[in-house]
Amino acid sequence: ERNIVKAYRKLGLNRYELVELFKPYYLENTPSPITVYRITRKYPLNDKEKLIIKRYEKKYPGELGHIDSYYLPKPTLVDLGQKRYGFLAGLIDDCTRITYVEYLTNIQVETVAFFLLRALSWFRRVYKIEFEKIMSDNGVEFTTRSKNKGVHLVEKLLSDIGIKHIYTRPYHPQTNGKIEAFWKILHREFLLPNRFTTEKELIKNLGAFLLWYNHQRRHGGLKYITPHAKLTEVLKTVTELLN
Repeated sequence: ERNIVKAYRKLGLNRYELVELFKPYYLENTPSPITVYRITRKYPLNDKEKLIIKRYEKKYPGELGHIDSYYLPKPTLVDLGQKRYGFLAGLIDDCTRITYVEYLTNIQVETVAFFLLRALSWFRRVYKIEFEKIMSDNGVEFTTRSKNKGVHLVEKLLSDIGIKHIYTRPYHPQTNGKIEAFWKILHREFLLPNRFTTEKELIKNLGAFLLWYNHQRRHGGLKYITPHAKLTEVLKTVTELLN
């Protein structure tokens, strides 16, 4: 109870989030959501604590991911002329801002679905992050207007692996603001200053940029620490709560 209340007060998580937070540590002994709810009701937040929680964003890695596609500016690949310019697809963790991006020659549904599989595998393998929800816009590469979502490969993929798919409000990119902010950073700090003569050169330099972004670039939205430092900080908090 003490650990649950400490996490509740410090992170402002709801009962389901608290269950997911402690499940890797307590395993089969993890309390049910209704038990966690009863524990938190025994020790309610005061007004000051409630105010702090309202300012928080997502509290732990994997709680929500943002996925989006991005058209490369025309001059980025100088040797392709008018043939094609390519796309970028990205997945970002809301809590830590750790980001994975790939260069794609198209954003057809199958291409995006395989990108998503690689992105999820990368997050799990490199940072031990597994997503509960992923947010996208309503683009045809991510969803369908059909009532039967299962006919869309990305929708089916997310459903099959147990990730909830949520959507931005139409014509309201602010809902997916973290990935939109990342594209602005990428454009300003990577694409504008550089020109690439081959796709291979672009991909190599994109990987170097992502390593720098995730591990060295201080992020204003994270109180000027790096995304990797944010991940370390959150994991340290969880460890302290359990000790």
